[in-house]
Amino acid sequence: MISALLIDLDGTVYSQGQGYPGASFAIDFLRRRKIPFRFITNTTGMSRGRLVKRLAGMGIESTPADIFIAPQAAALYCRKQGYRRVWLATRDEAVFEEFDGLELTQENPQAVVLADLRDDFNYARMNALFGAVLAGAELVAMQKGRYWLKAEYGPTLDLGPYVAALEYATAKQAIVVGKPARLFFDLALEGWSFPRAQIAVVGDSVENDLRGAEAAGLQSIMVRTGIYDAEAAGNSADWTIDSLVDLPALIDRL
Repeated sequence: MISALLIDLDGTVYSQGQGYPGASFAIDFLRRRKIPFRFITNTTGMSRGRLVKRLAGMGIESTPADIFIAPQAAALYCRKQGYRRVWLATRDEAVFEEFDGLELTQENPQAVVLADLRDDFNYARMNALFGAVLAGAELVAMQKGRYWLKAEYGPTLDLGPYVAALEYATAKQAIVVGKPARLFFDLALEGWSFPRAQIAVVGDSVENDLRGAEAAGLQSIMVRTGIYDAEAAGNSADWTIDSLVDLPALIDRL
């Protein structure tokens, strides 16, 4: 039985900004059946508002409340820890709105929240971040991915290698708030009262979605799209479908 769903975006609902065939049909099915769901993503460079607009362009209606993103998880974590001064290391000002009510500053921060800075990951920036963490700020990473696939030239370094460098240099462990950390899923589930055994994560990534579901005590539905790796997945997922368009048929069988 599936009572609610956490649905990955990139590689599951869309790829390279283009919706997968049948994705809007699957989401409409969930709305008709009144099955609660939230879209989840590790993206560090887009606000929920921008994602709402992106999904609308694919024929998928949503609201910011339907989406849970890594910057949102980072902000929630900082608030729960009682932090007020946060160094938000990002080049994407669109996510600032998630940190509303927190003082965003590089002066004596209580937490350094690290997003993907891409070309801004230079020596000076890394050294300044190193100094802040060494001075006592907690290192909070929006995610710790190793690499991602960029359309222009293929595999591209993700945030993880830079997080690992700061961990090594400071001898401090980062708090990772993005997938596959259980913390991400715990925060994404807030407000739902369903038993975890009745909630499924739908995604294409063995590392982020399947392993994350396992760590959080959730069920898993793998789609053979995006970066799905059959060899890595093996038979570990609870269910495997070709794409999101097959989700309604799966739910009808259960």
